[in-house]
Amino acid sequence: RSKKMERIQFFYTPMDLKGVQSTPNYNSQNDFLRLLTETDRQKIDLNWEEALKRAKVWRGELGSLVDTQGGDLQYAKTDYGVWRAIASPDLPREYATLSDLAYDKFRVSSVGIAVETIDGKVIVHRKPDNVPAGGKLDSSANGFCEVKNGKLDFEQAAYEKLQRELGLTKEDIINLELRGVHS
Repeated sequence: RSKKMERIQFFYTPMDLKGVQSTPNYNSQNDFLRLLTETDRQKIDLNWEEALKRAKVWRGELGSLVDTQGGDLQYAKTDYGVWRAIASPDLPREYATLSDLAYDKFRVSSVGIAVETIDGKVIVHRKPDNVPAGGKLDSSANGFCEVKNGKLDFEQAAYEKLQRELGLTKEDIINLELRGVHS
């Protein structure tokens, strides 16, 4: 696999930290798969067929960051099956070797949340051993930002992750700020 997927790459950090769009531009007609080779697309399909044999899996719609020109975040259509083929560390080797282009261009829509308590402490957790990067420290809450009703909404995704992972509701949060975009 490409080492390029293993480091964080910052694509857009506005001078005004409150300037990140909570609902960026999403174009469902612009499909990330069109950027990939035919071999990549075949391996993604084979990978998905294998996943379906092992378990019931979700292939929900996601976005992939394609442009940040002028401060506008532009996302193309992708899905969990593509993410699984490109980023999942538990793939059989024959499905995991895609072109460098796939690894270089894929930037899935997701949120990572750092929760700071009123007394200034930041909540982190250690990932369980049975998941990718198991045993490592992780942000307070995180996950995919799914496309819903044809839109990406990072703020809503953040609230959903805070509720699911920490049991916090909107009413528990004093201030939610979107600070940047990374992959």
